Amino acid sequence: MSSIHLKGVSRHYGAFAAVDDVSLDVEPGEFVTILGPSGSGKTTVLTMIAGLNQLTGGSIHIGGRDVTALPAAQRNIGLVFQSYALFPHMTVFDNVAFPLSVRGIGATETRRRVEEALARVRLDTFGRRKPSQLSGGQQQRVALARAIVFQPDILLLDEPLGALDRKLREEVQVELRRLQRSLGITTILVTHDQEEALSLSDRIVVLDHGKVQQIAAPQNAYLRPSNRFVADFLGAANVFEGRVGSDERSIVMDGGTVIPCGAAARRPGTPVTAILRPERLILAADEAIGIVPAMITESVYLGQFVRYHVETPAGPMIAVAPGGNNGFAPGARVSATWQPDDVWIVADGAAPPA
Repeated sequence: MSSIHLKGVSRHYGAFAAVDDVSLDVEPGEFVTILGPSGSGKTTVLTMIAGLNQLTGGSIHIGGRDVTALPAAQRNIGLVFQSYALFPHMTVFDNVAFPLSVRGIGATETRRRVEEALARVRLDTFGRRKPSQLSGGQQQRVALARAIVFQPDILLLDEPLGALDRKLREEVQVELRRLQRSLGITTILVTHDQEEALSLSDRIVVLDHGKVQQIAAPQNAYLRPSNRFVADFLGAANVFEGRVGSDERSIVMDGGTVIPCGAAARRPGTPVTAILRPERLILAADEAIGIVPAMITESVYLGQFVRYHVETPAGPMIAVAPGGNNGFAPGARVSATWQPDDVWIVADGAAPPA
């Protein structure tokens, strides 16, 4: 297992900064996801770690070794792309064996390693097939086997599940996490898929315009975002804008509605923006018992849960409830309540240091 250390990594194209002063420490055996929208710089970071893209500033260390100036072939990195990049004329066995053949590994050792790698991805009986005879999920697992067969120091994954349909993607996610844990290999995944990042990662790095916005465990990034961008990017949120109340445990909105919150850590009267995730908003049939009265304006059935759009004195809000719930019909008058600590005040300015 190897660590990865990025210090002040940058990539400029003329005046344009694709990646701007990114620093990150990945512990041995850790699974870290770099998450961000298109153009955020996440793939550029990955290709710089892989040695496929030159830095214009900063340094990269893998396992304590400075690899900043080393070519890709000397970094001992396993890399998996979204396109799989399998050789269509080769069998599964030969595809997985290819990295060993270019390293001059003997036939006996190659067979042992390939069979072991295919067993790890549960394709040990597929060695004689061609890629065209495999499903998309199976092809992706062959690509993973090829990336780990030569025992790389780290594993880099560039949107590896993006070409799969939702159900298959979820299945391969489970396989990928199982494989990473069994190998204990330090892994960095790049994706724009929030659910993928939340479900797979030990930590998430959120990028926007080449800058780190937050580095945190998935639950903390989702429930305690560092700023408004992270809050919006990681999922739906009910947003409150107002001023800290005199008790420092409430937000007073412009219309006078009081929103209970955790300790604001800001002086009374300070303008703030806060969020409440829809899963933390509870609707009840008795409109007198909650924090604010509400009226259901829309009910959307989504199988596992129902999403409710409600109108409140604090403005439009969203709540979700289990799909088996009998639920509320549009027009129903209900109450909305939440735990004050679930209301999180976000920073309006630049993200704090990781």
